[in-house]
Amino acid sequence: MVGHTLTPAPTVAVALTGGLLALNEVPRPPELAFAWVAIFAATSVAYLALFVVSAAFWWAAIPAAVMLGAFVIALVPMIPDARGPSILYLLFAIIATGAGAAAARRRGRVTSPSRAPARPGRRSSRPTRPSHTTAA
Repeated sequence: MVGHTLTPAPTVAVALTGGLLALNEVPRPPELAFAWVAIFAATSVAYLALFVVSAAFWWAAIPAAVMLGAFVIALVPMIPDARGPSILYLLFAIIATGAGAAAARRRGRVTSPSRAPARPGRRSSRPTRPSHTTAA
């Protein structure tokens, strides 16, 4: 497979995230609780790495935040006296931060300074192409 690259797709990310969250509802032995928390953390780190590596993967911040929120929610039962309604506020804050990061990355990618149009009355800093005219 020389020359082939694997490009992650947002639809696959949503399916993987949804599948992991659905599997979280399946009863499992208590011995696997730490392994399940580690799976959530590893998945979140993988999405976060995609987000950090390339601006083309702006969408990866959303599943990274959802999996980070699932990690925090799965970690809470392991901590004594950590339950309460405030954990839901933390979950929503984590997901909102991921959505905000995705929006900021996408907005920054679309209107980067190199692609911004020149202001009226100012010369553009972009090099101009020579026109290809033929002499008749």
